[in-house]
Amino acid sequence: MSPAVGYGSRFTWNPLVRIISFLSIVYSITFIYDCVIMKYLYDLNLIQLYQVLLTFRNVIPLMAVLLILLMLREGIRDGLRGYGLRGCKFRFLLLSGLTPFLIYLIGFAYALILGFEVVNPLIPLYSAYSKSIPEGGETFLLILSLLSTLFVGSTLLCLLMLGQEVGWRGLLLEEAANISKNILLNNVLVGIAWGLWYSPLIILYSTYYPEHPDVVGVLMMVISCIPLSVVFSYLKLRFGSLLAPAAASGVLNGLHNLMVYTVVVGDSLYSMPSGLLGMASTSTLAVVLHLLWRRSYQSPF
Repeated sequence: MSPAVGYGSRFTWNPLVRIISFLSIVYSITFIYDCVIMKYLYDLNLIQLYQVLLTFRNVIPLMAVLLILLMLREGIRDGLRGYGLRGCKFRFLLLSGLTPFLIYLIGFAYALILGFEVVNPLIPLYSAYSKSIPEGGETFLLILSLLSTLFVGSTLLCLLMLGQEVGWRGLLLEEAANISKNILLNNVLVGIAWGLWYSPLIILYSTYYPEHPDVVGVLMMVISCIPLSVVFSYLKLRFGSLLAPAAASGVLNGLHNLMVYTVVVGDSLYSMPSGLLGMASTSTLAVVLHLLWRRSYQSPF
């Protein structure tokens, strides 16, 4: 399969209407879901049920895509396949799952260069739950956590995050490609739309940026999502399937707390993976992948 199979190859009829329809449906459902249903549970302090609904929030973009395909009376199977929902070899899922580890490693290096304090993230994590790590077992437990995150993120969490990828790197990226062949510009569009989708979580629940449940937090998320979309798009193009970026997204979500607690910062805006360190490391990886792609293939970038 060609690395660029699928990009801009489907649904050339009225792509702008499809983009507007998709974003309208996604944001409408998300507003009701976040601001009404989840807010009600959150205010009642039903945190466990709130966490369950927060997990299934990832399916909303997929729901929007299915609704559009149904309204247009196009085959759902062919439609999803045209947007990139195809099979993917397991080794490609694992390779994609290693991508967040590169982001983690680059961010760790930047933290050391900039003089931030870095620690074994399990120590503050265990402390937060009033638990202690057996003496001498910190490194072993960290390695075990990283390996389990790679496997679980590339398999189980991959299936969950596929709901997002069908929307962002599926319909939205493909339809944008039918308007412009500049994939960098298209990923700016996808990154902005993707980042704004998180705004209710940031503003209402202080998610990702506890010190900034405001416009600053939303802006930081939008900026962080742009280079991440470039990386995820590369994985889709390279391996010919949305399962590849879904695996990377699953692992990234699994690594989230470890990345947050690795670098000691006073403000989450500077942290990984959604703060400035994360943005810098993701941007670095995006540039490297872009150069590798240009060297190996005719670059769509």
